[in-house]
Amino acid sequence: MAKPAADAAPRDALLHHLLTETDESAVAALFVTLCRESAELRRWLWEDFAEDPRTRERLAARVRAKSSSVARLAELGDANATWAHEVAQLRHRFSARIYGGLTWQEVETLIGKLRAGRVDAGVFLLALEWRRAGPRALRSAALLRAGAVWLHDVLACGNRTRLAQLATALDLVEASTSQRQRAVVGYADWWKLQLLLYILRHPRESYRTRELHAHLASRNLRVDTKEIRRFCARHKICRDMRGGRPRNPVRATATKIMRVTERSARKLPPD
Repeated sequence: MAKPAADAAPRDALLHHLLTETDESAVAALFVTLCRESAELRRWLWEDFAEDPRTRERLAARVRAKSSSVARLAELGDANATWAHEVAQLRHRFSARIYGGLTWQEVETLIGKLRAGRVDAGVFLLALEWRRAGPRALRSAALLRAGAVWLHDVLACGNRTRLAQLATALDLVEASTSQRQRAVVGYADWWKLQLLLYILRHPRESYRTRELHAHLASRNLRVDTKEIRRFCARHKICRDMRGGRPRNPVRATATKIMRVTERSARKLPPD
């Protein structure tokens, strides 16, 4: 008996969903899946929504509103006001721009763009996160929504370049070795990627150019300091502009030993 094609099952599953499911059945199935995957949603349904009429009113208002954007379930209940106040106070006390004047998200966005190369960063991130999620991707509300946006661009808007971008993004995601990633990203962007990764691992208010240059040199990347300064200026990464050469611990130790030796020699009696 001939062995079925490897992609036969996904095609059959797709055809089954399209021929047998209705909007109501799909919504019900998705609702059950979300409840199964999210303990926060279950807790909110069992407690807040079931016991508090004001929570149900807030949800009804959200449903009537044009925007469906909700950052967290607590926004639909009374607890959100206290949470928002605490977050505002923490943000006022502690700056999030501890990566040379940038936030973690801003640096991560730059890294995503560099890793994507010529591919659209959104398409690359969709392919990367979907591949990482594996079977759980079909149960992830965030990935399902992002995938629907991409599919809408292709099918409803006729944007066929998205298909080519996805194919290229898959090749890039599958580049598991650093050598292959470097070849795909390109040398011009590879050193920038290494510099941004160094910044994420060493958060501080500003960075000396020679510090970044030394890190790149340790990775066998020869980059002119002018290029590093230009890259930092373009992306508003703060540089340490203080004058003076940083203290060399090896040189300082050697100098101290020489001085101690000279003082000891002066105390010795002449031959």
